Amino acid sequence: MKIMTFYNPLYFGHTRNMSKPPCANRQISFGADTLTINYYDKIGSKTRGDVLFEQTKEQMERFLGNLPVNPDSKKRGIEDISILDAGCGSGICSKYFIEKGYDVDAFDASYEMCKRASNYTGINVEHKEFSTFSPDKKYDGIYARNSLLHVPRDEFKDAIDSMTVLLKPNGILWGTIKAGNGEQRDNKNRLFNYYCIDEASKILSLAKNTSIVNIQQYGQEGDSSVIEFILRKDA
Repeated sequence: MKIMTFYNPLYFGHTRNMSKPPCANRQISFGADTLTINYYDKIGSKTRGDVLFEQTKEQMERFLGNLPVNPDSKKRGIEDISILDAGCGSGICSKYFIEKGYDVDAFDASYEMCKRASNYTGINVEHKEFSTFSPDKKYDGIYARNSLLHVPRDEFKDAIDSMTVLLKPNGILWGTIKAGNGEQRDNKNRLFNYYCIDEASKILSLAKNTSIVNIQQYGQEGDSSVIEFILRKDA
């Protein structure tokens, strides 16, 4: 396992103005927090899906650069490489992958975000959670940008497992989580979970039939610091 930690001053994230989260507001199924979903439902119709920050593009290119190389690549085009955008939000990343020619599916726990993303991308974005998304296909890559970081800490491993079972052999799960400690809410009532890189590595290493390709921290611990990781499914 390779662990790299460095500071990137261009990396930005959510403002951290936290209070202890009321656990009674969680939904029963893992991966879904009621207050967090309510926030995204409220802003779904107002969210711009066409603003692509350079930092987001860099993340997507790192994800694409780690997709499995097919030995029979001469007979397999980009349109045959399947990607799942897990927790797609407004659909900006899904749209990016679609325009590059990949076969893209997407889901989000917010109904309003699903409507926004479906309209923006032209695909049917499913209203699902990590625990309830159950397609009849496997994926070469699963992209979970800024979605797993909303999963309650005691359900994080289950959410990871629910995604890795959807991977083809050699497929990857790419994701981001917040760097820090604890489970807290911001001033918009969104639930965020913070992990030190050692803790995240330990949890990710428990995922069955996978290995950690890379895990690294971007930014100093605090408001804008995230941990980016890649898990690869065994061949």
